[in-house]
Amino acid sequence: MTWPIRFNTNRSIRICALGLLVLARSVAGGETKMEHDANMKIPPLNTFSIVAFDPESGDLGIAVASRVLGVGSIVPWAKADVGAIATQSQANTAYGPDGLALLQSGNDAAETLHLLTQADAGRDDRQVGIVDAKGNAAGFTGPKCIEWTGDLQGDHYTVQGNLLAGEAVLKQMATEFEQARQQKDSELADWLMAALAAGEGAGGDKRGKQSASLLVVRKGAGYLGNDRYIDLRVEDHAEPVTELARLLKLHKEVFEWPHTHKPQRESEPAADRKSSATAEASPKSKSYPVPTPGDFIVHDFHFSSGASLPELRMHYLTLGRPQRDATGVVRNAVLILHGTTGSSDQFLRPEFATELFGPDQPLDTSRFFIIIPDNVGHGKSSKPSDGLRAKFPQYGYRDMIEAQHRLLTEGLGVNHARLILGTSMGGMHCWLWGQMHPEFMDALVPLASLPGQISGRNRVWRRIVIDAIRNDLTWHNGDYTSQPTGLRTAIETLYFMSSNPVLRLQEGPTLRKADDALDRYVTEALKIDDANDVLYAVEASRDYDPAPGLEQIKAPLLAINFADDLINPPELGVLEREIGRVPHGRAIVIPRGDKSVGHGTHTAAAVWKDHLVDLLKQTEPPQ
Repeated sequence: MTWPIRFNTNRSIRICALGLLVLARSVAGGETKMEHDANMKIPPLNTFSIVAFDPESGDLGIAVASRVLGVGSIVPWAKADVGAIATQSQANTAYGPDGLALLQSGNDAAETLHLLTQADAGRDDRQVGIVDAKGNAAGFTGPKCIEWTGDLQGDHYTVQGNLLAGEAVLKQMATEFEQARQQKDSELADWLMAALAAGEGAGGDKRGKQSASLLVVRKGAGYLGNDRYIDLRVEDHAEPVTELARLLKLHKEVFEWPHTHKPQRESEPAADRKSSATAEASPKSKSYPVPTPGDFIVHDFHFSSGASLPELRMHYLTLGRPQRDATGVVRNAVLILHGTTGSSDQFLRPEFATELFGPDQPLDTSRFFIIIPDNVGHGKSSKPSDGLRAKFPQYGYRDMIEAQHRLLTEGLGVNHARLILGTSMGGMHCWLWGQMHPEFMDALVPLASLPGQISGRNRVWRRIVIDAIRNDLTWHNGDYTSQPTGLRTAIETLYFMSSNPVLRLQEGPTLRKADDALDRYVTEALKIDDANDVLYAVEASRDYDPAPGLEQIKAPLLAINFADDLINPPELGVLEREIGRVPHGRAIVIPRGDKSVGHGTHTAAAVWKDHLVDLLKQTEPPQ
């Protein structure tokens, strides 16, 4: 299920007042797929940049170069003691001011990145790097950014680029940045320029050169005490990076005082700095590869209801490459399944993807072939809101699994899975996968789910959602012209079930604040949700009942639940009672902790990934 994700014990970014207001403006201000783009030729910001922080001086800055006129007026945004942001590719310039506002309100770099991208319909074309005032770095590269494209995070910095000569551009930028900051009597501006020059030396923007920019902010260090310490731009030049370096040298001569009276920096042993090699291998320093999107058309798909579609579209993302053994069996495929009303995009969030897909992480994409589909009725796969509305065939979980299986076997040529992992609804799919195709996988990991029919409170909240929509007079049997009012009740119910009571009290400590948080969440959700899509997705659980076939599951299965999950509370005892019937089954209920977010902990991989590592080791196929 797509729930509001809470990243620390003090706030929930999905219900942050400023965050939701900013999201609305950010999406509305997007530069891609907007109506005005049809009449304007807006060049994409194909470029390379570095965003960084100096923990000793507190300086924050961005250096950027591109084969486009005036890159410095678009990409870099920074505010002293708050953070720095580079927004590029099909740049959504609202990411700048809105992102800084989110950082200033208390969100860290990863939270801010998630808020900016989650409701932006054009996010597939975006690229952004963010560093907050504590040095936390986060990067995002949309799947539609032009190759070569990617981002890489290290100690207090992030580098990113698109339409590059190759990956070496970013690697050289990271290496030179880290070497430059070892130099005595140097400062952040010098390190940024060293990185920019290295990127250009490695090939830079493969179209050529035109403009460059350097922006560094420091409290009170700018002209007459403002915070824009260094703001230099080369708008149109044959050698923009070289010219920018000349301007920085001139800046040091004209504005000597802040350069020679910067905040005292304590010496730091070289051993405490991350080398470029460390940045390459560190679990969180390098982003995972850019996902490859795709669509597979399943022809003449028959639903269990007896209905059929001549064409069923299955959208998906892949990372990595399949590896086959001598007999042609794929041995490294990992199928990851999302929850009700979710999509593949939710698994690209830093709290999931960075924890699992990067180098030396449990699902390192250099070793595993990751497949993340949008399930039937969700995301960019076939769904009611595509046009059929309530004439879309009623689907259930078994239909969804059949479509997943056909995507793998017919669409991608995957005949075996190393692992199937699912969250919430995707977790329930895991229990059924193990019965419907018991020989297909080496291991199963259902998260935030129970191996029993939907019943009790779990059924009640779903009925409330279903009835709120179906019994709404404005629903008109699914043929509404505007979203029916019952969708609001459905969204409020989803909000109610998504977190735990402790977090909700922290987020809404007074009556007014609780009301405000709920209203803002609903307002934003109403902009992107469709009543028929929500209705079908929630109703799909009606055929879920793995209990009769638990003994048929042959693969090792690790069920992971969370003590503060309101949907699957441990007090029911269902998981503990039924897991013994799974021949190679084991169950873990993780206690509530500082990183717990209720039901949504299923996407906070740092909480549970060590258990995944153990399972993968235990089920490693013989060589």
